[in-house]
Amino acid sequence: MQENAAEISSAHDVATLFELLEKADVLFAHAESLNDLDAMKARIFQEVDCRYYARRLALEPLMEGAVANDGKESTAEARRFQNE
Repeated sequence: MQENAAEISSAHDVATLFELLEKADVLFAHAESLNDLDAMKARIFQEVDCRYYARRLALEPLMEGAVANDGKESTAEARRFQNE
């Protein structure tokens, strides 16, 4: 039963990822130059990083004492992104 649930979750994650990529394609289509395209990519990556580190901070208390916490550097970086 767990394997089936994992497959469903994975399928949902893949579908969501492709939806996000389609939206990125729409944004990229509005670029009028290589500089515009590069700037859009940088903004997307910055936003993804920010949300990743915000989620990491949210999960950290749940992972307290677990091996998943890879050290103080990741926490400091997460806090830096949260403050931007």
